[in-house]
Amino acid sequence: RRRSSFAGLALQYLFNAIARRQGLQGIVLADTSGLVVATNVPKAEAEEVAAMAPLMARSAGLEYDWYWGSPLVMRQVEIDGYPFYLCALGSTNSPAIQGAKEAAGAVDRILAA
Repeated sequence: RRRSSFAGLALQYLFNAIARRQGLQGIVLADTSGLVVATNVPKAEAEEVAAMAPLMARSAGLEYDWYWGSPLVMRQVEIDGYPFYLCALGSTNSPAIQGAKEAAGAVDRILAA
């Protein structure tokens, strides 16, 4: 329901809504350098996840059981031809995979606008 013409704020609203619906701890969008592009989690945790995302994606694929015992699911998304990592921090009662899938489509739409 919340909208913003500022891409960063729009993504934060989106991530908040998806996390609430899917029971996630949060979502981090990271670039291939390991920097936070957008998030709805506290800065320190977001920076840690973003820094690890490219390393983990290169070494083992895109689905992990990491991050303080909670599942971390990453999906590579392409925005304007550039790769990014969408990281959904799960919880024990909701799959992070669904949250990552839901966010992937909306991120492209928001950043393309």
